Amino acid sequence: NPEDLGIPIAKGDDLKADDVQGNAKALHAVFEGQHKGAKYDIITLNAAAAIIAGGLAETFESGLTLAKESIDQGKALTALNKLIEISNR
Repeated sequence: NPEDLGIPIAKGDDLKADDVQGNAKALHAVFEGQHKGAKYDIITLNAAAAIIAGGLAETFESGLTLAKESIDQGKALTALNKLIEISNR
C-alpha cells in the first residue's frame, strides 16, 4: 500500500496523458524535477520495485529512497537520455 510509505493514492486523472507524446513529456518533467505529484510518486514506486527485483535494495523503503535520489540527483535523466540516444541509432 503506497500510503504505508507516505504516498497518497493517486486518482486516474492525475496519471493520465492523452497520447504517447504526453506520456513522454510527463516522464521528462518528472526526471527534470518539474513535477513532484502523483506521476513522480508512481514512477518512484515502480522504480523501487525494480530496484528490489535487481537486488539493490531489500525493502520498499530503501528502494524508494534510491529511486528518489536517482531522480532528484539527475541520474535517471542521464540514463534516460543515454537510452534514447542508443535507441535512435
